[in-house]
Amino acid sequence: MMDVSAMELAMLRSMIIKTGKPLKKWIEIVKEQNFVERKEIVRFLKDEYSVDYFYAHLIAKKIEINN
Repeated sequence: MMDVSAMELAMLRSMIIKTGKPLKKWIEIVKEQNFVERKEIVRFLKDEYSVDYFYAHLIAKKIEINN
């Protein structure tokens, strides 16, 4: 079984392939929206860009860490 940090690293490595954009670009897109809560970020990514659940949560998590 893969641990959480290894899974996150694997997702970050495949983000461009799976979502069409690198993490840095997703952070720029989301920060333009001025969201307050993680659930708002996840909903936006899923609804507006069809980012899947796990990638949307990973992007939201990385935004919270970078703030």
